[in-house]
Parts: sequence; structure tokens; C-alpha cells
Amino acid sequence: INPDARIRYCQVWNRAYWMNGEAKGYVEDRTAYPWEGEDYVGPTTQKTFSDPPIGHLLAVWNGRMFVAQDNLLWFSQPFAYAWFDLARNFILFPSRIRMIAPVRNGLYISTETETAFLDGDEAKTLGYRKVSDNAAVEGTEVRIPGYQIAGGQLPLEIAQVWTSKAGACIGWPDGMFNILTHDERGRNRLALPDVRFGTAFLRGNHYIATLEP
Repeated sequence: INPDARIRYCQVWNRAYWMNGEAKGYVEDRTAYPWEGEDYVGPTTQKTFSDPPIGHLLAVWNGRMFVAQDNLLWFSQPFAYAWFDLARNFILFPSRIRMIAPVRNGLYISTETETAFLDGDEAKTLGYRKVSDNAAVEGTEVRIPGYQIAGGQLPLEIAQVWTSKAGACIGWPDGMFNILTHDERGRNRLALPDVRFGTAFLRGNHYIATLEP
């Protein structure tokens, strides 16, 4: 494993899937395993299923694993994270994908030039709605539990918070988008550098992001 490659992971129950753009695998019960395709079991089909592609971002939404590989967003068969139909199950974007942030009603996706909300309940028929002209800083998205937002009125919901040139952004479960660091006149209260990578985490009720110079 390249020690300089950025590892991204996705937790599904007691299994953590990971990728770093050069390799992939998963960890379960403190043991590392290769993340490879498995023998197909199911109805007769003409489709050909392949190993998971190696990408730089990954996330699970609505029973499918999504993998970003440069400007391609691949998605697995439903609840089968080792089966990918590379001939059909992908979405092409105009530039490299910087963020995959799933919520109840869809996925927030950032490219190099904008951030959009892909809405729907099925990967093959997702809509596309631009929510910001600013790209996310790759690595800064964080899931926010509902009991920590909206005065605790959404206990079972998950929102996503990330950083962009416009400030700290939040994507709500229904696709609503806000910039948290804007004042009542829509002016940004932060002067942020134009950076590509960062990382972020929650500490109590505080979102903390560090940006690479």
C-alpha cells in the first residue's frame, strides 16, 4: 500500500470497506481481506459482473456501493457490494468527483466546478440539480446525526456538512442546501483559501475542518 495515498473508507455494519485510488479491501473483526468479486448467485442473466473498480471515493446509499473513479461514479448491484455491472451501472460527470455525500433522498455530489444534488430512490434514475457553483474541498464531508441539528427535531435523519470556497455548507436530507457561514445578508463570514484537500470531524456539536495549504 502506498503510504502517501489518501485512504477513504465506508462502514457497513461491522465491515469497513476502503480504497485509496491504487488498492482496495475491507476489514472485519480486525482482519483485512481483499475486496474482490464473488461467484454470481441469482436468476439467469446476460449481464457480466466485475470486481469493484478501484476509485478514490466510496459511499453506500440505498443498498448500493458507489465508487468514484476520476469522473466516473460506479454503483454496485443492490446489496451486493462485490458485483459491479461496468457496462451499465455508472454515471459520467464532466470532471473529477470530489465528494459523495449520501442522505435520505439522494446524493450530494461535487465535481471540480460545482456541487449538485442527485435526487430519487433508484441509482439508475437519479435526477440532477445544481445547488452550488463551488466545489467541495475533498475529504471534508461529515455525516451529522439529526439529534445534533435542527434543535433535535430530526432524530432519525442524517445531514451532510462539508467545506467549500463559499464556506461551511450543509446538505439536508430532503435536498435543501445552505451555507452555514453566511450572515443574514448572504455574505460569507469566513475568508477561505482555495484548496483542494482537507479533512473534517465532529467534536461534540462542533464541525472542525483542517485544510491543506
